[in-house]
Amino acid sequence: MSFSEKLITAYFSKTVKTGKIRVTFAFGRQETYGDGSEDLIAVRFANNKMQRQLILNPDLKIGEGYMDGDLVIEKGNIFDFLSLMARNGNRKHSLARFRGGVFAFPLDDFPTYSC
Repeated sequence: MSFSEKLITAYFSKTVKTGKIRVTFAFGRQETYGDGSEDLIAVRFANNKMQRQLILNPDLKIGEGYMDGDLVIEKGNIFDFLSLMARNGNRKHSLARFRGGVFAFPLDDFPTYSC
């Protein structure tokens, strides 16, 4: 298991308590997190580079990875994924911190953002 897989696994294990998400890592290993109380959301990292980039700069790389096809939503959609993560996260702690924060989403009570 790569270092990036270990960090991402630790993050999802700690954060996702409700709902259900399956993560497929770049080398094919799959992990499922959550209590299964909601429909499955499945995401896949198309390459190991995406996993590393996500750890180093999550605010930017979630959107870029999705748009570039490096973060693939296999079941559900990007809104489902972001909603699940926001529902499970503690906004005061910005969704856990691993080297700058894995998946530190900038969501607040008025999630209106533009590009």
